[in-house]
Amino acid sequence: MSQPFWEESTPVVLEKAELKSVPIPEPQNKNTSDYDVDVEATALMRIGGTLFIGLFFLAFGAASLFMIILGLDSILTGGSESKVFFFGLLFSIVPIGCSWFFLNLYSRHSFHVDVSSDIVACESVLSGLNYKWRGSRKPLSEVNRMTTSHATSTSEGRTSRIDYYHIHGQNQIGEEWKIDISHIIRGQNMIDPTEPAFVASEIATAMGVSLIDDGRR
Repeated sequence: MSQPFWEESTPVVLEKAELKSVPIPEPQNKNTSDYDVDVEATALMRIGGTLFIGLFFLAFGAASLFMIILGLDSILTGGSESKVFFFGLLFSIVPIGCSWFFLNLYSRHSFHVDVSSDIVACESVLSGLNYKWRGSRKPLSEVNRMTTSHATSTSEGRTSRIDYYHIHGQNQIGEEWKIDISHIIRGQNMIDPTEPAFVASEIATAMGVSLIDDGRR
C-alpha cells in the first residue's frame, strides 16, 4: 500500500556550493617625492639675539651663581642664609633657558625626505663644530599621517598663537612613533616669510600623507 503523499519523503539534492575566491587588493604605493629644507639663522638674527638674550643670561647667571655660592657657604658653616642657595637654583632657570636659545640660534636645522633610501630625517647640527645634538631618522614607508595643532595665550589683551607640527608613523611590530618638526617650519617662516601651513602642506605631500588639523592643544 502506497503511503499518503504527505508522508512520502522528498529527495533533497544538496549541491556543493562553489567557494569563490575574493581578490585581495594590493596596497597602494604612496605618491612621494624628495624634499629638503635647511634652516639657519642669519648673521643679523644671531647678533640681535645674542645681544638681547645675552643681557638676561649675564644678569641672571651672575646673580644665581652668587646666591648658590653664598648659600653653600652658609650651609657648610651653619649660617642662617641657607635659603639663598635655593633662590639661586630658582634663578638659574633663566640662564639655562638662555643656553637652550643660544644652542638653537647657532645651529643648522635640517629636514629631509629621501624616497630612494626610504628615509625621513630631522636633525640639528651646531654650526662651526659640526656636532649633531638632536636628530631622528625613520623609514618613509612607516609614515601614516602628519598633524598640526596650536596653543594660544592672552596677555594684556593680546592673543598669541603657537603652532606645532608632528609626523606620525608605525613600525612593523605596531609601535607608534612621532617626530616633532615644529622648529623646522617656524624657522623657515622666520628666515623666508612663507606661510607655515603652506610649508607643512608641502612636507605632507612629499611624504604622501594627509595633513590633519588636531585643533587646540
